Amino acid sequence: LMMNEGISTFLGQNGSGKTTLMKLISKVIDPTGAGDVFGGGFVSGMAEGLSVYDSMRRGTALASFCIEDFGVSRLLNIRPEELEERMNSIK
Repeated sequence: LMMNEGISTFLGQNGSGKTTLMKLISKVIDPTGAGDVFGGGFVSGMAEGLSVYDSMRRGTALASFCIEDFGVSRLLNIRPEELEERMNSIK
């Protein structure tokens, strides 16, 4: 996971076995913990039976919420429909 000027980027395998670069533009307030949140989102997606690609999308979306505020305040207030919308914006 890399962040630069508000762009979260992750490089990984998509469902067809090809390498995919995912990008999501987000406002950056504090990047602390974004990698850990990505990892948690990815692992939870895999544990719930999501594909590797969809697990990467979940991790990327959650990391983008993480960087929008200090601490965990933004993460504690994510509504399921917000997460779904953000995941769907990642192609």
